[in-house]
Amino acid sequence: MSTKLRLLIRTHYIDPRIDFLYEKWSGVLPGRVGLLLDETNQTIDTNYQKVSFNLNKLSEDGLPAKPEGKAAWYCGDYTMAAVASTMEDDEFCYVVENDVVPSVQDPAAWKAKLEEMSKHELVVANYKTRGRRWKWRQNLEKIYGNEDIYGALIIFLGFSKATAEFMTKRRVEISNSGVDQWPHCEAFVGTEAALAGLDVGDVFNYFPQLSETFSTSRPYMFFDVANHDMGNTMYHPAVDRQKYLVKMRTMIANKVPGPMLGQYLDALGPLDEAERKTLDSFSKRRRGVAGLADLLE
Repeated sequence: MSTKLRLLIRTHYIDPRIDFLYEKWSGVLPGRVGLLLDETNQTIDTNYQKVSFNLNKLSEDGLPAKPEGKAAWYCGDYTMAAVASTMEDDEFCYVVENDVVPSVQDPAAWKAKLEEMSKHELVVANYKTRGRRWKWRQNLEKIYGNEDIYGALIIFLGFSKATAEFMTKRRVEISNSGVDQWPHCEAFVGTEAALAGLDVGDVFNYFPQLSETFSTSRPYMFFDVANHDMGNTMYHPAVDRQKYLVKMRTMIANKVPGPMLGQYLDALGPLDEAERKTLDSFSKRRRGVAGLADLLE
């Protein structure tokens, strides 16, 4: 029996970027694409196929919304709990963050990769053991003792129904145990998969180009990469230019070091006159310098 594929774009809003992603992914999996829509605070009407993600509902099912105010981000694996009840037994679901832009030069080949990866029980990125200095492995000894701690990026996440149910069950068990430690999703998913002996596929092994286009920090402007299909790969993180300019102002106010500020500025490419004036004025007002260039020295 062949596996049925589904792909959900995880988002808490609908705008032209989501419209673009829906159309792009639909070219790979026609009729099998939807939204995993965060409706914790309000219901969002859409004509797109959707699965609702609601932290309040998940809490009622035994998944605590913690850390308070950060649970949707910190517990990224809760997406599996939200989707599991909507899955058929022979279905494999991919949940992809809304800042991942696919490059689709050959839709049939892309679909073939998704089908090939679905032979695993779980698909993540950069799945491997993590050293003692890894930020998400701290204070997990009450849960995992001396076991090796694994990490897994779940920005692009694939799972069977059985895997989703297993991960949800383990979260509830940890919550009910009374342990005052709560693992971040990257450590939780990676380590639980390893301890359970799950068959894990690493997306990096299927798309070698990802080493150049898939990052946790170096950003791309969304529409700079959206229409440039250079092979079959993915760009991450792909961000909105105006929102990124706001982030630049926050970094200036927080006194981010010049070299790091320059690295993030490079992602924007050439600034237009209005953007340059805005950042110069903000730098002068918040940092007491003549302009942005002084902060980069």
